[in-house]
Amino acid sequence: DMRLEKAVFYGELTHLFIPTAGVIEGVHDVQVRLAQGQLAEVTLQIPAALTITDVQADFVSSWRFDPDQRLLRVQFSTAQSRPFALRLRSQLATSPLPYQQTSGVVSRVGAAGQGGMIGVATGSGVRLDTVKEEKLSAINLEDFSASVLAETAKQIPGLTLRRAFRYSDAASRIILSASAVQPEVRVETQETLSLGEDRTVLASQL
Repeated sequence: DMRLEKAVFYGELTHLFIPTAGVIEGVHDVQVRLAQGQLAEVTLQIPAALTITDVQADFVSSWRFDPDQRLLRVQFSTAQSRPFALRLRSQLATSPLPYQQTSGVVSRVGAAGQGGMIGVATGSGVRLDTVKEEKLSAINLEDFSASVLAETAKQIPGLTLRRAFRYSDAASRIILSASAVQPEVRVETQETLSLGEDRTVLASQL
């Protein structure tokens, strides 16, 4: 009877951070694999300054984010005994562009083991200047979850993945610097220099 077993589970999390003007948007896919037992709710540890704005899954009955304890509690309409996934959306308030901001990762409380990936993507109006990582390993962009990026690209024009990392430590952090994309102006000129006895004429077409 799985209801009498102690729940043992593992977590795989995928985080996508999108710096925009005044806020960093976050999309977090939480995949849970149960080794035994079942779960009627989950509790997630939310890093400092990050605010959860939505929890998406068909079987979620309610959720509550405690900003003081930094805990997100999600209750299910039916207990889950098979692998399942949640999608969280978050926001991290920043100053206007340009800015430098630090963010940790969402972690699953009570998991027997967990790890995941972090991606940083920008839209057409934002430039990613630098990315510093703590306890992260860089990976190829094509190894990052395509489903998370494709779903978010429908809402943000020109969304492009810039950096991707893998981690196994819940204390991992990412420090990113972003600025607004400045107008790029290119000029083509054609010039004719005419030399006369009493004057020199320069004609330019831009």
